[in-house]
Amino acid sequence: GGCRCQAFMLTGDAANADPVCSKSYHHGIITQAREESETATQTIEELAFRNDRNSRLIAKSS
Repeated sequence: GGCRCQAFMLTGDAANADPVCSKSYHHGIITQAREESETATQTIEELAFRNDRNSRLIAKSS
């Protein structure tokens, strides 16, 4: 269960269980991201916040 769009974006298949769910086969994606965030070197000022312009740039690059 869970969010289909999130499952698609993180696993490439909307039919997969949402990786945020601890029972998901793909939950390791989330735990790895959380572990990496503990040692992140970027500051909050360096983050690209989502807005229409940034979303279009992200979509264009994929």
